[in-house]
Amino acid sequence: MNENLIKLYNEEFKDISFLKDYDKILSKPFLLKVHEDYIKAHKKIMVFGQETHRWHGKLIDFNKEDDIAKLMDSYEKFLDKRVFSQNKSRGRSCFIHRLVKINNDIKKNLSDTQIIWNNLLKFDKNGKSSRKIKKVTDFSIKLVKKEIDILKPDILLFQTGPYYDFIIKKLFTNIENSEVIVSRKLWKFTVDNKVSFRINHPCATNQGGVKQYYTQVINEIKNKN
Repeated sequence: MNENLIKLYNEEFKDISFLKDYDKILSKPFLLKVHEDYIKAHKKIMVFGQETHRWHGKLIDFNKEDDIAKLMDSYEKFLDKRVFSQNKSRGRSCFIHRLVKINNDIKKNLSDTQIIWNNLLKFDKNGKSSRKIKKVTDFSIKLVKKEIDILKPDILLFQTGPYYDFIIKKLFTNIENSEVIVSRKLWKFTVDNKVSFRINHPCATNQGGVKQYYTQVINEIKNKN
C-alpha cells in the first residue's frame, strides 16, 4: 500500500503549477502512510477531518523529490506519538482528542480493526480552511479518491460538519441509501458498499449532540463487526 501511495503522490505532484497563485498561503500537503497492522487488519476505518492547521511549512517550499517521503514519515510519526501510543490525548486539538478516543474505543472492542486518518482537503490556508479555493477542493477530491482506492477502507467516518458536505458529494457521485438522521448533525449513507457516516467536527462551537451522535455512530460500527 505504501509503495502505491508513493507512486500516486509522485504522479499527482509532478506538476502543481496550477496552485502557484496560492503557494505562499497554502501548507505543504497532507500525505498518508500506513502501518503493517492496517494492511493486515480484517476491517479498516478511514476517519476524515477537514484540513490541517499548519503542516510542515508552506507549499512554496515544497520539493517533490525530497518532501514526499519526509511528509509521509512525519504523518506516521505524528500518529504514532499523538494517537496510537496514547491512552488519553494531550495537547489542545479537539480533533486529535477525538481521534485518540476513536482508536481506543475501536481497539477495546474490535481487535481486528484499524483506523487511518485522512482529511478532505490536502492543504490548509494559513492554518485555516481552504475549502473556498476551488483548485484546492478539486485537486483534493481527485487525490482522496485514489487514496481510498489504494487503502480500501470498509467504513468511512467524516468528522467534518455540514459545511464540507459539498466536498463529500463531489467526492462520491454514487451515494446510495442516503439518510439524514439529524439535520446537519448526523448523515448516514453508502458508497461502493462502504457504510459511511458524517457527524459534526468535534471542535464544533454548537456542542448540542456532538458526543451523542459520535457515540451512536461508534456503537453502530461496533455492531457491524
